[in-house]
Amino acid sequence: MQQTPSSIRLPTTSRAGYRKVVQVTWVGIVVTLALTAVKMISGWLTGSTALVADGVESLSDSAIALAVIIGGRIAALPADPEHPYGHGKAEVLAAGFIAWFMVMLAVGLGSRGVWQVIHAEELPPPHWAALLFLGGTCIVSESLAQYKLWQARRLNSVALRAEAADHRKDVYSSAIGLVAVGAAIALGGRWVVLDPIAGLITCGFVAWMAVGILREATPQLMDEAVSGGMLRQIRSIAAGVQGVRETEKLIARRSGLDVLVELHVEVDPQMSVADAHVVATAVRDRVVERVDQIADVLVHVEPYYAGDHVNPPAHMETHRP
Repeated sequence: MQQTPSSIRLPTTSRAGYRKVVQVTWVGIVVTLALTAVKMISGWLTGSTALVADGVESLSDSAIALAVIIGGRIAALPADPEHPYGHGKAEVLAAGFIAWFMVMLAVGLGSRGVWQVIHAEELPPPHWAALLFLGGTCIVSESLAQYKLWQARRLNSVALRAEAADHRKDVYSSAIGLVAVGAAIALGGRWVVLDPIAGLITCGFVAWMAVGILREATPQLMDEAVSGGMLRQIRSIAAGVQGVRETEKLIARRSGLDVLVELHVEVDPQMSVADAHVVATAVRDRVVERVDQIADVLVHVEPYYAGDHVNPPAHMETHRP
């Protein structure tokens, strides 16, 4: 009559989606590590504090990306007795980790920026070549952000959206540094303080984006319901299965890239248990087959009585005639 949670199996499309998330993340790690080397070496050669700080930030981005890979691989694991609903939320937890890491990064960079503003007279003016490196990193970071955002939309991956936001933050950071370093070189003297001030502005962007990621990831951790359009589609498909007289309670929630559904269907009260089980299995299979992202449907069978959904007596809420 019912399917137990232990019957959940990730569909092939979901497993492929998690693998693609990992592949896209590895591309970002390789590119980010290359950017890290360029930023830190060029920052040291040109005497640009902004470039060195940008390089350290990029290095931390690689550590964040590794967290996404670990989360994606865990999320792709099949359900087991300890995790009967699968491991899909590991992908969302990875996004939350990214957000909190960005918050800590904003606090750390902000503290460093305050110190530099106070001791601005001790900072050497950067070399003009720093402008070339900052401009180049802006282009590379934006290209990487667009690539991951495209993949995130295609795969509906919150973790990849978080990574794309992190790369977009790098663009803002490099762009602000580009303007600040340019002004410091052109104006000289006390205007070198523009470099650490730009760092403080970057911290604001980092914190703002971290809040955005948390706002997107938190609803999934709180089992937020899916859209009404998907619910209507599920009901329509279930109602079309032979033997289903009516659909009743319907609950659907996201778990990573997947959606888990609980659906109550009503059948002829004279139907045998064996036949009702066949109907329930048909409903489950058809919904999983026709609605993208649904990993499993828990189908509960109830007897159907004409008119009991139109102002039913109070006792019929819990006791059917």
